[in-house]
Amino acid sequence: MPTKIDYTGIIKVPVIIAIVVAVARFALEASGASTVVSMVFGVAWLHMLFPIYFALQIVERRYEKPFMTLMKITALWALPVRIVVAISYVLGYVYQINSLRFQAESGGPIGEGITPVKGYLLLPLANFVSWMVFALVLSAIFGGIALKLKKRST
Repeated sequence: MPTKIDYTGIIKVPVIIAIVVAVARFALEASGASTVVSMVFGVAWLHMLFPIYFALQIVERRYEKPFMTLMKITALWALPVRIVVAISYVLGYVYQINSLRFQAESGGPIGEGITPVKGYLLLPLANFVSWMVFALVLSAIFGGIALKLKKRST
């Protein structure tokens, strides 16, 4: 069993994919694309998909403590991704982008009562923190199931 874990080798491509998806979504929203079109480019669904990939890589590489490794890899993957999404919330506030996810009713920074402190800091930070926790929960569920199934099949 390898003792040194190559986190970068496992998360590099998924991070790039997620950032490209996040930037594409922001560009679509900024250009006025419909909500349905921009939602296809959301990174939320990647929080279910990539933990499965991470779990398969962990079992294939025979890392010790697979579940804890899954949680570490997920956190390392989610960190830059959620930073990019938080930046998109700040830019949504700056440019007053009229997209559903940026509306105050949806927890976004656009709407009545949104102060600069909320728009620039509090709402992007709240989104970042909540999605980091949610990323780990989704990883525990989807990645955990994949770990069990893959270990059972090997």
